[in-house]
Amino acid sequence: GYVPPNYSESEISGWKTGLNRLTEVQPGWQKLKEYPAFYDEHKADVDRINEILATRITRFEKIISRMEANEWLTDEEKTWMKEDSNLSDEQNNLAGKLNKQN
Repeated sequence: GYVPPNYSESEISGWKTGLNRLTEVQPGWQKLKEYPAFYDEHKADVDRINEILATRITRFEKIISRMEANEWLTDEEKTWMKEDSNLSDEQNNLAGKLNKQN
């Protein structure tokens, strides 16, 4: 018979906390596009960090939705979970680099 995944509250909560953090920092990074002198000089890094944030937010939302529905994650979603550590590292490296420019 079918066995549901039964994700723990702490597991779901961890993903929700991560999502909240991402959505809190996203507007600040998007706002850099409003400063032409800075944005023009650091366009590739600003665009990349915003791309990473948007990707991670979308993925977190889908993973959380699946967990809350107590459905098994798809292979794609499992891959996203594995990839997230690398995206997080890249995001943090870019943030450090851009913060030094201010």
